[in-house]
Amino acid sequence: MSLIQVPLGIAAFIAPTIEVEWLIVGGGGSGGKGNAGGGGAGGYRAGASLSLTDGKTYTVTIGAGGAGVTSVTTQGNDGSDSILSGTGITTVTSTGGGGGGGNEKYHPGGGGAGGDS
Repeated sequence: MSLIQVPLGIAAFIAPTIEVEWLIVGGGGSGGKGNAGGGGAGGYRAGASLSLTDGKTYTVTIGAGGAGVTSVTTQGNDGSDSILSGTGITTVTSTGGGGGGGNEKYHPGGGGAGGDS
């Protein structure tokens, strides 16, 4: 198996004919400010075998984590989805985690929901 690493953002590549294991992880949600809830983890999907075909283009979108917050009562921001797509394969999407709840009058909000798996 070969390792293909993709930096944050969107990357398209033309693959050789190759069999790959894959792991797609969504961006985590940010926590709320102060005594607030933590952000949810990004969802993940994994597979033991995916056939990539010579000359076909594949696109990987790496989801960013939720942006931090600065106001005490503000809830956290959701993380972004991560996606693998291309010709001849089923698109795989891992949902970003939910933002944590804000701190309302000393009653912390709940934690953000985790992404799908």
